[in-house]
Amino acid sequence: MNTRLLLVLLAVFSTGLLRAQSEFAPIGATWYYSVADESGNPMSSYEKYVSIADTLINGKICRVVASTSDTLIFYNENGKVYNWFRGHFLLTYDFKAQTGDTVAVDFRANKPNGFATDTFYTVQCVVKANALADNNLKKLELEMIPRDDLSGYHFGSYSYVENIGYENEPMRELTNLVSPGITIGTCYLRCYEDNLLKYTSDWWKTQNKDCDYKDAGSAVIERSGMGIKILPNPVDNQLIVTFDYAENTVLELQVVSEQGIMVQKNLIQQCETIIDVSSLNSGLYYVSVFNEKECISTTKMIKL
Repeated sequence: MNTRLLLVLLAVFSTGLLRAQSEFAPIGATWYYSVADESGNPMSSYEKYVSIADTLINGKICRVVASTSDTLIFYNENGKVYNWFRGHFLLTYDFKAQTGDTVAVDFRANKPNGFATDTFYTVQCVVKANALADNNLKKLELEMIPRDDLSGYHFGSYSYVENIGYENEPMRELTNLVSPGITIGTCYLRCYEDNLLKYTSDWWKTQNKDCDYKDAGSAVIERSGMGIKILPNPVDNQLIVTFDYAENTVLELQVVSEQGIMVQKNLIQQCETIIDVSSLNSGLYYVSVFNEKECISTTKMIKL
């Protein structure tokens, strides 16, 4: 083969490989987060997030990352990663930031005296360190600059790893000290893997266990609450809703758009019910289940 042609081909291949390595959440990428139980034991269970599909939002090709009960949507552009939340793209990671840079990061939060994560705030964060983790990936440590108008919230430092994300939680939120919201348990990243990269956190290396390890008798955590499961997610035409109540229990399912408009309501009268959602437009929705007194479960749903 002509030497010049070979060099060109190698250059093209190397460029493609580097681009693939620099992509956040490639299809099939998997995160394992250890979740502590009430006693603080981080070995009791884990939550697995998988990058499963692309979706189009506001003309942008986004990546869908889902666990058994949670769905996150990310958009990646020029080394910056945005999370889609309540009709906005929130800047979550800036992998190109250097030591000394100040980055305006958007954090999900619950409003003062509220419990649901239903708003967000922009916080200036200073990059305090920019070190190398395994696989020559950058690990950035940032210090949040407190805002005078958010005195009821906790500000501190945090870190994330290039192309992987936070090491202590799937999605960092700004904590309201007055009403801290609902906390399932402290999360710690165990492992991450995709077709080109495998990463194990320093903490999990000390445990010397498989990524999917859990203590005997424990189970993978599900955050949907009250035994309710809503699958599949993302969904095309039909949702399957199951729950652990007695068969004579009647529940109501409500589907609410990103704009806060209820677009569908159904009664659930069996332990397994099929819900037709084919008439809904593509996008992000909130699915809530109510008994006769209160809302007992809320989850995000992606309609394809």
